[in-house]
Amino acid sequence: MKSTKEQVLQILTDAAGSYISGQEIAKQLYVTRASVWKAIRALRLDGHRIEAVTNKGYRLHADPDSLTRERIAIFLDRYVDNKEPAPEELHVLIQDPERLQVFETVASTNTIAAGISGLSMEDTNENRLCAVVIADRQTAGRGRRGRDFYSPKGSGIYMSLLVHPKENAQLSTGFTCMMAVAASRAIAKILDLQIGIKWVNDLFCQGKKVAGILTEGSVSVEDNSVSGVIIGIGINVYAPEDGFPKDIETVAGSLLPAGMAETDLRNRLCAAVITEFLRIFHADDPSAFLEEYRSRSFLTGQYVRINDFSGRAYKYALVEGIDDAFHLCVRYDNGEKEALSSGEVSVVRY
Repeated sequence: MKSTKEQVLQILTDAAGSYISGQEIAKQLYVTRASVWKAIRALRLDGHRIEAVTNKGYRLHADPDSLTRERIAIFLDRYVDNKEPAPEELHVLIQDPERLQVFETVASTNTIAAGISGLSMEDTNENRLCAVVIADRQTAGRGRRGRDFYSPKGSGIYMSLLVHPKENAQLSTGFTCMMAVAASRAIAKILDLQIGIKWVNDLFCQGKKVAGILTEGSVSVEDNSVSGVIIGIGINVYAPEDGFPKDIETVAGSLLPAGMAETDLRNRLCAAVITEFLRIFHADDPSAFLEEYRSRSFLTGQYVRINDFSGRAYKYALVEGIDDAFHLCVRYDNGEKEALSSGEVSVVRY
């Protein structure tokens, strides 16, 4: 059962920027006008911009597109109403503030998720999405190989999912690829944009990197065993006001250009990414999304440079495809073939 505050927020959101009287809200919810006023006050304390005008009522400002737990829960709730896959987990996220946490600023959402890893121990015999951590800004966002992930305020989505797999948790490219497909689906559904995947963890739109994924293990402090998996994703939704830093400005891009904004876009995207991930995670045949991953990969048929992470040694090869274990299959100039389980590649431009 949703709280009065959550129900009031949903009514104001559905009003799409129009005024609605306190009396009408009270009538819809079968509560007193005093209860409506208390809910409005609580929503304002949460950061929602709600205007009150005599003889008109209340109006929720559509701008800015601020990330809030309440709004994300509203869109997750609509997936539950539509009987999408795994509604029980979505219901838990909606109801339990510990399971769905939204912050203004954190060092890293992956770090926060690791700190609540005890939640994953409650579901030791099941595949479960245990918790989701979302932030408007990261001060120490992490990418692969210890790199920083630029995470400015008000322009992106920085989200980590804490997952407990039924089998022994093993860090593999499978979880990263699962999130890559889920996020690609969500972006396509919400914004009708075509997303390409650059093996193994980057999403591209119109030739620019718009998202990166980092998968890590959640370790039990009791026996040092891997108790869960944390899949972190950062999505550049809007172009930063001051632009991207010089070191990434030629590579990084955003889903929407500077100066453009859509009401509740980031909240809708968060809900869609979570739901699409659950759809794949709970599929009868989890490997079924492999074909979609292959179809979205733009490296197949490309000549690439392979970095061994030392910064000194490189190899060059033709990408022939992706195998059933999500390895990148390449053929070197001497005819030798290899299936890469990790690494970093870049397309060679002639």
